[in-house]
Amino acid sequence: MKILFCNITYMNHYIGQIDQDIPQGGGAWVKKHKDAHEKWNFLNVNGKCYGFAMNKGDQFHIERIEGVSRQDMQAENVTVVWCASKSGETVIVGWYENATVYRYFQDSFKTPVGLGRDYFVEANANDCYLLPEERRTYTIGRASVDGTGTGFGQNNFWYADSQHAKEHIVPEVAAYLQTQKNYRINKTNEAFLL
Repeated sequence: MKILFCNITYMNHYIGQIDQDIPQGGGAWVKKHKDAHEKWNFLNVNGKCYGFAMNKGDQFHIERIEGVSRQDMQAENVTVVWCASKSGETVIVGWYENATVYRYFQDSFKTPVGLGRDYFVEANANDCYLLPEERRTYTIGRASVDGTGTGFGQNNFWYADSQHAKEHIVPEVAAYLQTQKNYRINKTNEAFLL
């Protein structure tokens, strides 16, 4: 299974309404500005969702995703699992199926307030699932606590490419996601049309 775990700030809906849905966690910039680029990750824009997570480098190492080479500029049909810190644990808040993950940030899409936002993941809105708060209980480990290859390290991305992750964590997460599909709270039939 092609999979990528991304760590983002914690929000309820990720549709850009920071006056009602204040981003929590996510670092000093988010705390200072009470804003986050990932606030739009589950907004349906013309039938698509566009995902963002903070990257300290100039590219995403998509070659670590199964079946992707160093020459590829994008990875297709990836399950992108969005995680955030809640009560001191990193939990799954939602995911994109059949997503395209780009090596470099893509040109901005326009948000409802007319601002451009960079993204590196896109998927059809029908393939995007945001869980309600009470269903955000599945924890993803931290390598510093659980050991190398068992969860997020210092980056906001975990490729789950260790043998342990491939044999144990990824199958368990895949099974969990299947059981949660009917709990989706994002509205796929109400697109923001540009």
